[in-house]
Amino acid sequence: MDDGPSNHFFLEYVARPQTAEIFFEDVLMACVFYGMPVLAENNKPRLLYHLKSRGYRAFSMNRPDKEKHKLSKTEKELGGIPNSSEDVKQSHASSIETFIEKYVGLDMEGTYRAPDEMGDMYFTRTLEDWARFDINNRTKFDATISSGLAIMANYKHQYIQEKKQSKISVKFAKYDNKGNTSQIIG
Repeated sequence: MDDGPSNHFFLEYVARPQTAEIFFEDVLMACVFYGMPVLAENNKPRLLYHLKSRGYRAFSMNRPDKEKHKLSKTEKELGGIPNSSEDVKQSHASSIETFIEKYVGLDMEGTYRAPDEMGDMYFTRTLEDWARFDINNRTKFDATISSGLAIMANYKHQYIQEKKQSKISVKFAKYDNKGNTSQIIG
């Protein structure tokens, strides 16, 4: 997947298998097959424990909105992101909105693509889920939740600002303190 487009959905999983364990294995197999990690909700951590217990913790991304040293002990152990806090909910909804604006549908103004160029999103169920999504009642929108987390994971670099180097340069002079008066040393 080295040459795969970073702004294109290529897999949709909206099944409801008979057991949670089947779902966990399906997710694990998809991660390994595509060689890509997943950003999963950590407020329901069974998937994250499954990945860890099977030796695949590396396929569970850490939350992109926190620096690694600021993660809780559980977040460091399992990865994932709490999808219940208001700031994460807003970031999640905003990421989907931005993705749709940039990469889905027809661009009449040429803002992100050439004018009249069509974007693509091949998964009708996810498109319909996005259209019905209610940020205040999120439980029925599995495709929106998972696709939004995938978008957040893909654009993780936007969440934590890199520390900028200070432009102030402070130089301390060195002195030779022999004798009655100090002399500056080069």
